[in-house]
Amino acid sequence: MTWEKLTDNVFMSHYTQPSGMHLACYALKLPDGSCIVHGPLSKIDPLSIEPFAGKVSIILAPNHYHHLGLPRWRSAWPEAIVVASSTAIPRLQKQGHQNLQPLSAVSSKLGSAVQLVEIQGTKTGETFLIYQASPNEFHWIICDALFNISGPLAGFMGFVLKITQTAPGLTFGRTFRWLAIKNKSVFLQSFQETFQKYPPKAIYFSHGDPLNVSTDTVKTILEMVSERLA
Repeated sequence: MTWEKLTDNVFMSHYTQPSGMHLACYALKLPDGSCIVHGPLSKIDPLSIEPFAGKVSIILAPNHYHHLGLPRWRSAWPEAIVVASSTAIPRLQKQGHQNLQPLSAVSSKLGSAVQLVEIQGTKTGETFLIYQASPNEFHWIICDALFNISGPLAGFMGFVLKITQTAPGLTFGRTFRWLAIKNKSVFLQSFQETFQKYPPKAIYFSHGDPLNVSTDTVKTILEMVSERLA
């Protein structure tokens, strides 16, 4: 597995399981020449990113479920600051991850063009990594709130993805509704406000193919989420 350049600053490494489940890890270049890694995966060589995006200075656990790759990445980059939302940190600590920092701990390193945005109303601490490429162009790197798996799907896990409306295509799945959301109305308001404040031109998914976003796409996403939370 190697790294694919998505923009001048965003890189992706990914693999697909036999079921069709797609898993991706992202790196975003920072102003000081280092990078922040979103959702590190254990199957990806942590040192392989350096020729593309520089040394890893920040590792983001985007929610309290995406943590299995942390030990390998922390071992490879011991000086990196590992951050997660305040909602996610308690469970991550129970899973054995120590010395975790809140999102605010790295604000000065990110620069004004990069935001870590926790979506409120979840039990998992779902956090989006948002990069402002130009005054009117935002790129989102997100974890479990939306999937965009193209398929094909196979086997029992493929069946589960279908039956839970998690795949195929651009989806807001039942598993996220069941396992991640604590307060539907708070989540929906936070989700909608994030779209209004940082309207995305592209979304990069932990599970699925990158997506160029139009006004119609945003409308489709917001209507789908509202409908499925009703």
